[in-house]
Amino acid sequence: LEVLGDDVTQEMAFGHANDVLRNAVGGISDIIHVPGLVNVDFEDVKTVMSEPGKAMMGTAIAGGPDRASKAAEGAVACPLLEGIDLSGARGVLVLIAAGRSTFKLSESRNAMNCIRRYAADDAHVIYGTAYDESLGDLLRVTVIATGLSPAKRQQAPMTVVHSAVAQRTGTDNIPVLTQPVHSGPSGHDYANMTVPSVWRNGRTAAAKVDALASNGMDEIEIPAFLRKQAD
Repeated sequence: LEVLGDDVTQEMAFGHANDVLRNAVGGISDIIHVPGLVNVDFEDVKTVMSEPGKAMMGTAIAGGPDRASKAAEGAVACPLLEGIDLSGARGVLVLIAAGRSTFKLSESRNAMNCIRRYAADDAHVIYGTAYDESLGDLLRVTVIATGLSPAKRQQAPMTVVHSAVAQRTGTDNIPVLTQPVHSGPSGHDYANMTVPSVWRNGRTAAAKVDALASNGMDEIEIPAFLRKQAD
């Protein structure tokens, strides 16, 4: 239904399926039995068909000055091949047919150049040519590819989301102060910062020495500058 549409009748659908089978069988038969410019035998067919994996068959007919390339592209772009990835085919069997008087050697090269783009580098690619006077000015390309893999689904690009992880610092349970500690003016007199702290402190050096001595500190342990100031 996806290929022929919803309005196709059963007779037309079955007839189209029969045409696909007839073209596939006829293409292989012509490759083996019909004399042409390039002949292949049954062993060549066995070599291609022995490749593991899925197989597909496509055929197309084209006319005009670029009929070989158009027919080759149409054969590998058959709508019946949906879900099959032709790239990397391990075995490819090709039949190119046209009328004897119109078949050019360059057309074989053009058709094969189009088809080789889909095959693996080390694939078995075998082609044959045959004369078919019933085609008139048209050219037909039949492609049988084996060793295919299912089409790869295109995945949306992965987006990496970096979430912020809270690191424990040892102060997790300390309440956060919402108000400043000193709401009033500071008690520091920054104008006297150039005066040494010993002079700014109202306590005399002698009083400091006496306080240290009363706490059990030996005289030798009291800082020398305090002892000098006390003297």
